[in-house]
Amino acid sequence: ALWYITSEAIYGHDLADGHLFYFHDFGLREGSWGAPVFKDGKAFINHRESIVGLDLNKRQLVMTTKVPGRGLLTLGPDDASLLFVDDKSARLISFEGKSLAQSPQLAGGLDDNPVIIEPDAIFLCGQYRLQTHALDRKTLKPKWTFTNKNGPGGGQALCPSLFSATQVATLDAKRTVILDRNSGKVLFDQLDALPNSRYMAADPNGFCFHIRKGSACLDR
Repeated sequence: ALWYITSEAIYGHDLADGHLFYFHDFGLREGSWGAPVFKDGKAFINHRESIVGLDLNKRQLVMTTKVPGRGLLTLGPDDASLLFVDDKSARLISFEGKSLAQSPQLAGGLDDNPVIIEPDAIFLCGQYRLQTHALDRKTLKPKWTFTNKNGPGGGQALCPSLFSATQVATLDAKRTVILDRNSGKVLFDQLDALPNSRYMAADPNGFCFHIRKGSACLDR
């Protein structure tokens, strides 16, 4: 099936012939955000100031829980819960709508960037103070926070881009920062070190970046 939502409703189309086999109107205009999240025959949607759960087989609303408003909704660690990130905080919600954990208030703009869930932490980055956060997977308490005091070239937060066993690399078009992924300690921070980086790879010996006019590798 092909699933999508508009600001008003969720639709399901059969991929074989395109016919509409599922439709649910939320009854309010301009209310739904982002893509549906699916788990075990249910669809979860950020609708206005709630997360709603729909049983797609029974065609019933089975869960509603309040959230601050618009945000980023995805599956949580190990696909065992829902992770909702609004402008300034993150929260874990069970599939039954129970609150499992919530982060403290963090710098704003968290929902403007992708969430990265790794085995050791959940990584978020916020635009307003140019901060990167590593959150505990169960409690959502910050393990560390990195603030890019130098400011990136394009006015964007330096979000995690590449992970090795011990390090996190963040970069934009003009700045490269490599952090210890356990402590957040800055290991490398240089302007114009790897400008216009496009593709990255890592092995036990170092990081390699493919840039516009060649490539560069850093010893670990």
